[in-house]
Amino acid sequence: MGIGRQYESDPEAAIRKGDFFSCVRCMGEPERFEFFAYRGLQKFPSGSDSPANSNLHVEAQAGKQPTRLVSKKDGATTREIVGDHLDLENAPVQACYHVDVFLVAHPLLQANVPWILSNPIFVGVTRGPRPAQTSTTIRAQLAKCSDFWKRQDFY
Repeated sequence: MGIGRQYESDPEAAIRKGDFFSCVRCMGEPERFEFFAYRGLQKFPSGSDSPANSNLHVEAQAGKQPTRLVSKKDGATTREIVGDHLDLENAPVQACYHVDVFLVAHPLLQANVPWILSNPIFVGVTRGPRPAQTSTTIRAQLAKCSDFWKRQDFY
């Protein structure tokens, strides 16, 4: 799991907001990864709801390694580029967007395996209230995930 630098002093805040991403860390840390929606001056990070016709922005930097950015709407690819940023303007109503980042020609990661998977942004979607999560609840959920990856039969 990766979080933005703004959460370094409080990583649980990123988890509570849903503003984090999954990353294959053995391939290296991203120098920068941002995925957010914005409308006017208001910014909506990953894991959040944004109003209809929001703009979407993704930026990924992996040192000298080129990246391929793939934006997806409700699971279907909408746009794909080799580069370090991608912008989508006026995202349609009622859709779930996320981004997959691939390392181009990395010697150890197959071209079809994503390096980073973003959390989604829900554009124009009205969802019910989310239950509040306490630090204790979040720690318990993280412990379950950690236990899963420690299983010997998984490897």
